[in-house]
Amino acid sequence: MDSGLAGKSPRPGMTADRFYGKRQQSITPDGRVVYYVYILASRKHRTLYLGVTNDLVRRVYQHKTHAGRGFTSRYGVQLLVWFE
Repeated sequence: MDSGLAGKSPRPGMTADRFYGKRQQSITPDGRVVYYVYILASRKHRTLYLGVTNDLVRRVYQHKTHAGRGFTSRYGVQLLVWFE
């Protein structure tokens, strides 16, 4: 699932939908919700963060823009290194 936007940062004040474009919901045709497990890192051989979400693009955007004042903001964790 490479959107070609790896490493790019959204402009301040820009919403995830405007930056990444409209996305399909994470719901399968038979009505099941899809969840993603993902790992973020601050940089090589440093802090890791493990998360679970049903909207990976939105969640990574929130980490990159420091939407919340939590662990990932405190330690500068915003590089997506793996998801499934």
